[in-house]
Amino acid sequence: MNTSKNLGLYLRSLWILLLTAALSHAGASRWTRHVIGGGGAECAIAVDPRDSKVAYTTTDLGGILKTRDGGEQWYPVNSNIGNSDLYDIELDPLDPDTLYVCAALQRTRVKWTNHPPNGELYRSRDAGASWEVVWSEGSDGRRSFGILNTVQVPNIAILHDKRDPRRYDRDGDRLSDIILVGGYDRFKGEPTDVRAGIWRSTDEGKTFEQIAMHKVSITCLYQHPRRPAVLYAGGVGRGLWRSGDHGQTWAPLENNLSRMTVYDVKIKPGTDMLFTCTSKGMFKGEERAAAFEKIDITSLGDARGKDWFADYSARALLFSNQDTTHNTLIAGIVKQKTWTKLIRSTDGGTSWKRDRVETIPHVPWLKHGMSSPVYDLQQAPDGRIYAGSGRAVRVCPPGETRWLVSAKGIGNIVIYELKFEPGNPATVYLGMADSGPWKSVDKGETWQFIGDGFASWGGVNYGQATQFAISPAAPKTVYGVGYTGNGRYQHAFQSVFCKSTDAGQSWQVLTNGLPATSHELNKGGWKAKGVVVSPTDPDVACVALHLRGGGGAIYRTTDGGVSWTLALKTGVPNAMSIAPRSETVVCAGPGKAVYIGKDCGASWTESAPVTGDWLQMYAADVADADPIRICVGVNIHGAYQSTDGGKTWARVIAQPELHPLMSDLALSERIRKNLHATIRAVRYDPTNPDTLYLSHAPFNHVGAGILKSTDAGRSWTRFSDQRLFLNKIRSINLDEKGRNMTASGLDAYYYHYRGDGQ
Repeated sequence: MNTSKNLGLYLRSLWILLLTAALSHAGASRWTRHVIGGGGAECAIAVDPRDSKVAYTTTDLGGILKTRDGGEQWYPVNSNIGNSDLYDIELDPLDPDTLYVCAALQRTRVKWTNHPPNGELYRSRDAGASWEVVWSEGSDGRRSFGILNTVQVPNIAILHDKRDPRRYDRDGDRLSDIILVGGYDRFKGEPTDVRAGIWRSTDEGKTFEQIAMHKVSITCLYQHPRRPAVLYAGGVGRGLWRSGDHGQTWAPLENNLSRMTVYDVKIKPGTDMLFTCTSKGMFKGEERAAAFEKIDITSLGDARGKDWFADYSARALLFSNQDTTHNTLIAGIVKQKTWTKLIRSTDGGTSWKRDRVETIPHVPWLKHGMSSPVYDLQQAPDGRIYAGSGRAVRVCPPGETRWLVSAKGIGNIVIYELKFEPGNPATVYLGMADSGPWKSVDKGETWQFIGDGFASWGGVNYGQATQFAISPAAPKTVYGVGYTGNGRYQHAFQSVFCKSTDAGQSWQVLTNGLPATSHELNKGGWKAKGVVVSPTDPDVACVALHLRGGGGAIYRTTDGGVSWTLALKTGVPNAMSIAPRSETVVCAGPGKAVYIGKDCGASWTESAPVTGDWLQMYAADVADADPIRICVGVNIHGAYQSTDGGKTWARVIAQPELHPLMSDLALSERIRKNLHATIRAVRYDPTNPDTLYLSHAPFNHVGAGILKSTDAGRSWTRFSDQRLFLNKIRSINLDEKGRNMTASGLDAYYYHYRGDGQ
């Protein structure tokens, strides 16, 4: 028994099990980034050909991440990119410091408009440090390609000739001339403006033209490694297509793949044999073959029997660069949508074995291996392989067949809230998507999962936590709300309302007196949208509910949740906050309604800060030092403040004030002009009502981040560190002295007070 090796594996597992924070200190910045082990989809991978330990991954929510140590640690390189909904990433073969990334803008056709889907292309010329918009929908009439609303990889092709690098670089500036992007469009009937097909630029991205396959949604692009003029494209349900003239014209390959979706194409080195990944499995054949041969993987047979592997789908494959015979293939396959494996053949695809994939016990989204497809496989020069998938990147070290979880530093998951324990800013509670609650007692340096018992439904022993309320009079008393399932009424889920009296070590479900809830499909009764607790009595609390039947309600307890009474019928609520000293509660409702409660919700009044259509309030706060000051954040019109307890309101920030604060963001002029003043979070300094914090986080694009005013909203500055990705913040909290701050969005951040008065 190799004790030292086993100990090392144990310590590695413990490292991720405890989710020791990915501490990304930005120089002298007071902001620290804390990441809870990975989430969402890590879509595409790009590896620097000069250094096998340098790689990039895109994410479907959290932007672009980079590693310099072979996947041990990831950190964001998207501080100024205008969009975080990203898919394919490719390095320019002429200069690996030049990166191209495609992004989704409007991902689907919306019923109430005739606007087509469209996407964007970004470029960095300094290895991700800064970004520029290459192509986007323009007010000058220029059109842009559609981008798939899940994962579309690889849909960028940058033409290159290894034997003649200047062939596609006429001006010698080390920017490739010809760039192709595969467009995607879900449409019915005969719309006049379809955004699918092949989009091509011959001038380094200055212009793009939709040149071919207009009604074929493209899922992959691939250039022949020895014949640069030859390209292949896969289409949704349309098989494999070929171009022999650098992508100018295309024709389908008529064979048995014609009705399949092709996700990836590779050519066996030294041959013209094509290997494809499709919705019906892997196939191989010469391009002129009347029928491609399906690759049999029944040699994987296990207890289910070989027949179980007769039908499968595959998303990505590669030929190992460490095998001079070119007979070693690695592929990612999916069976029944959730059964995902990385498999390997050493005889050209005749027989297969499963690679081992590391699991992390007690980390809910990593303890069962891989539950999402393998979207991309890329191999570094030294032989290590990076796999883009769900919840984390996986890395197979050189010469091994075991894949390690590479999650440290990967965020890409919605962090609903970070809440300080009253009187103790070192202790923070964290609620996030797809997981129960977490807790840190050392300002986020390490995290402990405290979700056991938070909820139990359908074999799941935890529910995802969304908000907390912690009693200053009894800090071990914590109220937590959330849900199990995916939180959508059209799917089965169960609302969660729990209480802990031992600082999160155990939880008690509170539902007596609340509307009925159910985990059965279409029977869920409500979703909790906010919770507050009295600062003087931990048994007095209020919860705001979004009722499935319509509207909302605020319920109140005076016995610690043993029973609840209806305090107020409301519109659909979105946020709730309390001023501890006065026990004034505010609840942001739909459209124009704000509800103001006295004595921790014993009595309520209604106020209307703004009128108009399509309005929704996302955030609300009441100043602890001056409880007649209330601020709300709105989805379109910015933020409004009342200085007389809700009798009158004035707007404190709108688009004109935001535009100068976004000058460094890579945004097209059309997007910059129309970017809404969407305020997701508001928070007063508990000791100074003139100091106010907001978070600007509009839909689809990133915003100005966290803003600060020290003059009651008359002027604003950016408070967030521009070297960190703080442009999608949805929640802000301060300790009771207004010194330390937590901010959450797709990562978690902690702002540390240094005691110098700043």
